Amino acid sequence: MPSTDATILPAKTPFPPKMLLSVSAEKHLLIGTNGEIIWLDENFASLGESKTPFPSQITKACICGDFFIGVWIDHEILTARLAALPLELDFENGVGRDEVRINTKSQSAAAIHVKGAIWSHALTAEPLALTSIEGNYAFALWNRGIYYHRPDSQAIWARGEITWEKLSKYSRGNELFHLHEYKGDIMAWSRGGGWAVLSSENGDYLEGGILELPEVLDKVYYHELGGWLLTCGDSVVRMTDLSTPEVCNTAKLSGPIGFAAWDIETNSWLITGWRQDMSWGEQINWTSRTELGIHISKIEGEWCVLSNSGEWSRHLVK
Repeated sequence: MPSTDATILPAKTPFPPKMLLSVSAEKHLLIGTNGEIIWLDENFASLGESKTPFPSQITKACICGDFFIGVWIDHEILTARLAALPLELDFENGVGRDEVRINTKSQSAAAIHVKGAIWSHALTAEPLALTSIEGNYAFALWNRGIYYHRPDSQAIWARGEITWEKLSKYSRGNELFHLHEYKGDIMAWSRGGGWAVLSSENGDYLEGGILELPEVLDKVYYHELGGWLLTCGDSVVRMTDLSTPEVCNTAKLSGPIGFAAWDIETNSWLITGWRQDMSWGEQINWTSRTELGIHISKIEGEWCVLSNSGEWSRHLVK
C-alpha cells in the first residue's frame, strides 16, 4: 500500500466494531460488538472515550433525527428492549449483562433500562428490522407485524405481518428481516425474496412481489441511482426493476458480503466482505484483503474499508 494512504487512514478503533452510523458529514457513531458507543469525527478519528449504555450487544440501530435508537436482546433471559438516546447529551455507562440477569430474577425492572435513554420499552417479540424514515422510525417484530413511530415513541400506525403465499412452503420464506425508505414510503423484504412497499402515511400495502434469488436473502442495499444490491451468501444481485422476478445480473465473491455503498462518481456499487473487495459498474473489479470488511466510507476523497479487527484500509487497493 502506498505510504500516502497512511496519512488519511484513521487509527485502529478502540474496540472491535459491529456497525457505523453517520449522523452528519462531520460526525459518526461507531458501535462495538459488546454494546460500546463512541463518536467519530469527519475523518473517522475517535472523539473522547467509549461508553456502554446498553447492557449487552446492540443488535440493530438507526439515527432518527436527534436520537440514536437501538435494540438489545438477551435470549437467555428472554428480554428485548428498544431505547432512544439523545445525541445532544453525553453517553453514559449502564449496568452490565450480569446485573440485568440478577435484577430480572428479582423483578427489578429499573435495572433493565438503557442508561440515559429518554424512553426504553420492553418488546413482546424479537425485533427483526429497524430503520429511520422521514424523521420517524419503523421496526418489525417476529410474528407480530410492522410499527411506525415518532422519535418520542408515539405510534403513528401498526399493521400485521406481511406474507407471500408462494413463500409459505419455505421455512424462512416469509421471515421479514429488512426495512428501508423507498420514495418516502417503507419497503419490506423477506428472506425468501419477497418484497412489499407500504405507505408511510398509514401502513397500507401499495405493491409487492417475489424475486427468484439464488439463495436465502441476507442483506439489501438501495440507492435511488443504483437501484438495489441484494446479497445471498457469497452471491450479489443487482436489480433496477423489481417488476420482473427473474434475476439476470449476478456476481460471486469469496465469501459473505459485509457492506456495500453506491459511488455516484463512478456509477458503481462498492462492496467489501470476506477477504475481498469488489466494484461493480460497467465492469466488475476485485482485489483480495486479509480480513472481513464491515463498512465502507469516503475519507478525504478516498473510499476506505473498516475491517472487523478495527483497522482501516483503502478499498480495492492491492
